[in-house]
Amino acid sequence: MEIIYTVYIKLFWQNIFNYQGRQFPIIFSFFLTTLFCANDGYAQCSGSTQFGTTQIPCSGFTGSVNSVPSQEYIKVNVINGINYTFTTTNVNITLVNDLNNFTVGNTTDTSITYTSTFSGLLRVYNCNPSVAASLSFVVNNTGSNVQDSQSSCGSNNWVGHLYKRLDDSLLIPPNNVNAFTSYVGYFNKTEVFSEGFGGNTNCFPTLSDSTHVINTYTEFFAAKLCNQSFKPEGAYVLSSITAGDGIRFYADGNLVFNRWINQTQTTYNNILFQHSGNTKLEINYFETGGENTLNVGVMTRVNNALTTNLSQTICEGTPPAQITGTNVLTTAPINSASGYAVTYQWQVSIDGTNYSNIVNATSQNYTPSQTTPETYYYKRLATITNINEGSIPVTTLDESNTAKIKIEPTPYIANISIECLDGSVRMIVHPVDSTLDATFTMTYNLPGGITLPETNTTGYFSVPNLHLLQSVQFETSLGNCSDSRTISFECPALLPVTIVNVYAQLKNESEAEIVWETANEVNVRHYIVEKSTSGTLFGPIGTVIASTDLSNFKTYRYEDNSLYSGINYYRIKIEDLDGTIYYTKIVSVYSENGQIVNFKIYPNPVTDNLYVEYANTKATSLDLSIYNHLGQLMSSSTYTDGAISNSIELSLFNLAAGMYIIKATDQHGNESVSKFFKTK
Repeated sequence: MEIIYTVYIKLFWQNIFNYQGRQFPIIFSFFLTTLFCANDGYAQCSGSTQFGTTQIPCSGFTGSVNSVPSQEYIKVNVINGINYTFTTTNVNITLVNDLNNFTVGNTTDTSITYTSTFSGLLRVYNCNPSVAASLSFVVNNTGSNVQDSQSSCGSNNWVGHLYKRLDDSLLIPPNNVNAFTSYVGYFNKTEVFSEGFGGNTNCFPTLSDSTHVINTYTEFFAAKLCNQSFKPEGAYVLSSITAGDGIRFYADGNLVFNRWINQTQTTYNNILFQHSGNTKLEINYFETGGENTLNVGVMTRVNNALTTNLSQTICEGTPPAQITGTNVLTTAPINSASGYAVTYQWQVSIDGTNYSNIVNATSQNYTPSQTTPETYYYKRLATITNINEGSIPVTTLDESNTAKIKIEPTPYIANISIECLDGSVRMIVHPVDSTLDATFTMTYNLPGGITLPETNTTGYFSVPNLHLLQSVQFETSLGNCSDSRTISFECPALLPVTIVNVYAQLKNESEAEIVWETANEVNVRHYIVEKSTSGTLFGPIGTVIASTDLSNFKTYRYEDNSLYSGINYYRIKIEDLDGTIYYTKIVSVYSENGQIVNFKIYPNPVTDNLYVEYANTKATSLDLSIYNHLGQLMSSSTYTDGAISNSIELSLFNLAAGMYIIKATDQHGNESVSKFFKTK
């Protein structure tokens, strides 16, 4: 070569100094062409003919194309950052970017190593001037794919990033540098998958920029799989993971499973991990040789669910029903797996957002103890622990669904006060309630079984001054909640006449006498005697004209000679001159066996002892009961056979001053009542 260079240089200078006419440009051009062609030795060449199909190289495995004609090329897929070696069976190789036709490398030797600066197609020329050659290519582990991001993740699926290992040890697991330095490309998998990589001597299809342009040889490789998982927040169990050789599992950067060892194909079950709702899941895997297996099972949230009595609306004072929940330990996906433990903590909130722990509420089920009217929200926290493979303790927390209990305020009647004004029946009732806007209903029962309801929302009633009242029932309600209370009493009536006493007595087996005593009789038209067999539905049986005698006390009598067998009820209907109607209390007689309950009391008013004169010598049993003005029983005595006499003495020493009712009842149910006043 040096002799050729010397001859050309001498000729060059001779042409310069001996230049005559037009011969110099021709000679100079010939000189330059000859010089550079001699220097290249045919290393650079170009042509327009592709030989064979476009090639996809395999990381760690040599591919080749035989009998590539002189001055022709093969096309090879290359990736930015990856290092390749191209070899010819002769000499002279040129590398050209297929996109822009730029030469990126050449050699006069048998091989050339090239780190690609682009991703696309590379033309590899056989630049031998006359001889066909075999061209081979291999991906080396000294480069790394910079075209694709190694940190990309799937969304509820896996992106698996593949690496060519830097080591080739059959005994020692690779460290992170050896496993995850030389990045090749990636593959995609669904969340649950089984992958065998085509065996242990396969070129596994690998993607770059979503295109299959490289393969990974399935010995001495590693993989990082990433899944950006979106699921309801809670504790999860990965049902199984199977690997031939090393495997690791991470959740949000936390190592929760570790079997980074050389091993035969092995399946691991029930791997516990915490899911935040948006969790980055990662699997590290390496393969040395033999069984190439990576299987990932189903991820299932633990069964921490509230199941019964999830929506309750109750009244204040009514105990809530127990809220029940699943047994997290014994139900799927844990199914009493070995090593698992579960504890519970119940929480309560009044806004459904801010929860606090309930003291000592740590059982599977919970009976709420809250009693104050409010809307309460409940949930159960389950803490699940396990020792995952690799001696990794894992603690997870799972929140259940919520239960809602609405405790509605119950309006209650704390007190009832009754005022009898001016001797009349006008009554003012004050039900005391703890809530606003409650509705009160009052039903007052009048002599003769008449009931009159009144409703208001104030808790204040004024009763019409028409009748002697026997009892009043109060009900108060708010929403679905209510309270009720019944009291009995009697107020002096502001009538055109004062009824001092009224009673009925049998004169014989078939005749009864109704007697009423009056005082202060003014403007009374007449008295109508009414009768009933039920004590509720009455009809007239006779009329007695009011006396014109204006003396203070009068006694009226009416005889009924049409008795029914059993109890006969009577009342006196009083009609005023202006048509106003009033009723007395109800009295009765029992006619079947001729038993008569006929008594008088004295003195009235009484201070200490009350005497009862009893006129029925046929009675074998007699009950005497005393009630206060509220209808409350104050005392009761029973007299039988010889204890019954014409006069019975009752001690009233323990009774407070006030109005009282005494009722006498014989063995057949015949009864009569009378009123008396105790002065002190």
